[in-house]
Amino acid sequence: ERIEGLTQKSANGLWIGTFHSMSSRILRKEIEPLGYRKDFCIYDEDDAGNHVRSILKDFKIHEALYRGILSKISSLKASLVWPDDLLSNEDSYGFDEKFARVYVKYQDELKKNNALDFDDLIMCTVRLFEEHPEVLKKYQEEFSHIMIDEFQDTNASQYRLSKLLASDHKNICV
Repeated sequence: ERIEGLTQKSANGLWIGTFHSMSSRILRKEIEPLGYRKDFCIYDEDDAGNHVRSILKDFKIHEALYRGILSKISSLKASLVWPDDLLSNEDSYGFDEKFARVYVKYQDELKKNNALDFDDLIMCTVRLFEEHPEVLKKYQEEFSHIMIDEFQDTNASQYRLSKLLASDHKNICV
């Protein structure tokens, strides 16, 4: 409504939303090549916290650490670091083996439950586009022009997603 009010034109056909909402919309249509079903659920912060606490309990790690661990996982995902990347380059990230095992199990169980957490929305969309160029091409054609508000607040995953989408037409305004 705000866009229509400002432009005095219909916003029908425009995609207006956050990086997360737009990624969710794309994944609802396209996620199957990543091994998820389209009816995936999205874990909120409480779901993710409970999930990490359960894993910590299984590994006999003090459950009170869950917030810090969840924060580290979120930070890694914002930097597009998958559990496999962490394991293959463990020393370069400065995390111990226990944390790596928690991250691997966390992500494995999310996938087993056909679930994504909030950070997975963008990370999985980037992976989808990078591993399936035909899907990327479809959305590059959909988005001939891209405008990003508050670009200074974007993280690495949001930047990579923007760069992928804009790489064909190169019509981007930030």
